[in-house]
Amino acid sequence: MIGVVAPTARAFCREATGTPAPGYDPTTQGCFGPNLMPLYWKNLCVGYSLQRDASPLRGISIDQATAVAAQAFATWSATACSGGGMPSIAAVDNGPVDCDLVQYNKDQPNQHVIVFRDAGWPYDDSSNVLGLTTLTYDVTDGEIFDADMEINSNQYNLVAGGPASPGSYDLPSVLTHEAGHFLGLAHSADDTAVMYALYRPGTSTLMPDDIAGICTIDPPDGTRSAAAGLLASIACDPTPRHGFSTQCAADVDAGDGSSPSGGDGGANGSGDGAPSGEHPASRAKACSVAAAGATQETCGSVPLGVLATVGFFLRRARKRVRTMRSIAAATALALATLGACTLATRDARASVSIAVLFGELVRDSSGIAIVTPVEQRAAWEGGRIYTYTRVDVETLVAGTLPAEVWVQTMGGVVGDIGQIVEGEAVLTLGQRSLLFLHQPATPPAAKPAVAVAEAFRVTARAQGQFPVVLGEDKKPRFVAATGLGALLPPPPERIARIAQADPTGNGQRFARDALHGRAVQEAAPDIAATWWRLKATK
Repeated sequence: MIGVVAPTARAFCREATGTPAPGYDPTTQGCFGPNLMPLYWKNLCVGYSLQRDASPLRGISIDQATAVAAQAFATWSATACSGGGMPSIAAVDNGPVDCDLVQYNKDQPNQHVIVFRDAGWPYDDSSNVLGLTTLTYDVTDGEIFDADMEINSNQYNLVAGGPASPGSYDLPSVLTHEAGHFLGLAHSADDTAVMYALYRPGTSTLMPDDIAGICTIDPPDGTRSAAAGLLASIACDPTPRHGFSTQCAADVDAGDGSSPSGGDGGANGSGDGAPSGEHPASRAKACSVAAAGATQETCGSVPLGVLATVGFFLRRARKRVRTMRSIAAATALALATLGACTLATRDARASVSIAVLFGELVRDSSGIAIVTPVEQRAAWEGGRIYTYTRVDVETLVAGTLPAEVWVQTMGGVVGDIGQIVEGEAVLTLGQRSLLFLHQPATPPAAKPAVAVAEAFRVTARAQGQFPVVLGEDKKPRFVAATGLGALLPPPPERIARIAQADPTGNGQRFARDALHGRAVQEAAPDIAATWWRLKATK
């Protein structure tokens, strides 16, 4: 995300390509990516569509959802810029659609869909996201091609009109915030702003920081603020790229349009994009919820959730399964040799999630290890980009894992097209991380585009990644991944379950609090001990 300092001396932030380094701190370093490409819509107007089912579970009809969405977008486009005029971007309702998939089609009609997930949240994470916005963009200039919103109406009670009762969340606040992401704004450090990471009911009135952001991206004169400078916009046409349809595309896979990167780089582009070289890891935009007055916990690093799961390719010559006993004697020596970068005090770009407990993170993983990413491949699958990263398992801390595994994350870059889905772990080639890994129980619905046999996922997404860095004392330490931001306490029943399983109280801590900033040599035995308490008796 890229920012411009607002009159309050706090910076709004823009979505941008690239990923922050471990330990990046926007509160002291400003918005991430001053030299990266900011994202923007070239068109003077952007279409959007409600999925026609809306949310029967929460009593929200299509008419109610349509009215709330229209007001949310109008809040941004009808605001008054400080220098006069209004932002030169309008959002147009293209009407309800049947399609409930988040997808971008490179050669078929599209929808910029807003869909309520009544039946269940389709991603295998435990971070309990409330709103998720996926942006598809051109990596050569930052132009946004597509945007989709998903609202987690299955796990959260949403109220379309009137004040939200305790434990409920008002839909106008949620959609106004997500509309800011849709238009290219990232989270703000200004705690009065609509784009502040922490959800607060009733925050649907733009603050000066929000206004400065939208008026900078889309100035009243009709230009667009891009990496190349101020660009001319194009005439208003709310039709999505490649046309509009109310139906999902019949076949949106990109064939073999994967984009491998590794020792010698290289890529195979497909669809709209031309071939490109090694790409940055994917990012994701996830927003969850907090009650009024909740405290902010920061966390960090980036990739995402998954609709279909896939697997990984084992190089048979190197395949071997390790156990806790085989690693115990060598742990101290191995961990002492790890490290890179510099430990910072806080983390980077924020979204809001329910915090995963340390015990939950351990319990839900099949293997926990310090790994080094050595190869990446990205491919289109069902209108989404997935990135597969092959990692070398350097030190097994708990559980069992082969010597190398493939890890699947959502988002990434194929050719000249990228997708941002924040909230996922970001695996960077050569950057060591502690990963909590599991293999999804649900088999993939379709054959993955990347030739891997089976893949692991990072448990609890970015909350299950802790990059290894060197602290000021030159000792290797774990830091929370950048990109999560505000973490809110989990429901009491989740804490109670872990407390019953681990009477020591160790597992009841937030995972971030349990590991962030701790020396590797000290934290690893703690992870192993918790593993045995939670798993050995099953």
